[in-house]
Formats: sequence, C-alpha cells, structure tokens
Amino acid sequence: MFLLYYLVKFIDKFRTQFYNNIYTTYQGAIYMEIPELLYITRFSRRKHDRIAEHLHDHTEFVLYTNGSGTTLISGREYVFSDGCIAVINKNTLHSEYHITGADVIFFSLHNADISIRSGIYRPDNFPVLLKIAMRAYAESKATEYGFNKLISIKAAEFLILLERGI
Repeated sequence: MFLLYYLVKFIDKFRTQFYNNIYTTYQGAIYMEIPELLYITRFSRRKHDRIAEHLHDHTEFVLYTNGSGTTLISGREYVFSDGCIAVINKNTLHSEYHITGADVIFFSLHNADISIRSGIYRPDNFPVLLKIAMRAYAESKATEYGFNKLISIKAAEFLILLERGI
C-alpha cells in the first residue's frame, strides 16, 4: 500500500509535467502553446550602470545590441557584449553591471516553458532574433487590432529560433 501511494504520486507528477510541456498533441499533430508576452522595452544603459540582484516570476530575455559588461545569473558570472542574449528563467536571481554604455531590448514571457538553461548565449542567428524582437517592440507601440496576439506569436517564433541558434 505504501509503495502504491508513491507510485500514484510519481505518475501524477509525470502527467502534470507532460501536460504542462510546451508541446501538446492532438490526433498526431504537434501544437505549440503560445507564451504570453508580459512586457517588451528598449533601454540605454550608461557606463558603470548597475542593476541590483533581483528575480521575477516569469522568464526574461535580454538582447545586448551593443556595449559590454557582466551579469550574475544564479551565482555564476557571465560576460556579455554585442550579439549576446541573456536567458533568465523564472525565479532566478540575477544582476547586471555595464562596463560601457549599452543598448538592450528586454522582454518577459509568462508560460514560456523552454528547455534553455539560464545564462548568456551568442546565437548564430542573432540578427534574425533582433529583427523579431524589434518587430514585436514596434507592434507593442502601435497597439492596433490584435497586437497582443501578434506579439505573442512573434515571441513564440523568437523562442523556437533561439533554441535552433544555440
């Protein structure tokens, strides 16, 4: 009886993880659940700017379009420069220090069930990812009909291409 209890708990946990996965199937087809974009913004950081250690209850992405510095993610220090992307999964402590001035685009996704670990990446397809982020940013400012859905679709495209590029 004791073993049966833990077996049921394990199966329930596995089932929950399976259904929470980003991919769901229906009659043999695979569908991706579209993550919800919480915010997207562009920002210019000044030389020696510091962002204190903090965390979020959502996944954050930071695209460094120029400049350089360091970021501390889950206690590990990374160096960033032009063409890098920081991936900060939900509930991950992180901070930033800018050695030079830098332009960044950052956005946050809710329900972004990704397999990318938190850290700094230099994807081969950074120019493509930057264009997608810039289009999403422009769409967020236009606020025309359906803009929120279109932005979320662009976020899903970004996630797929990021995973392909690293």
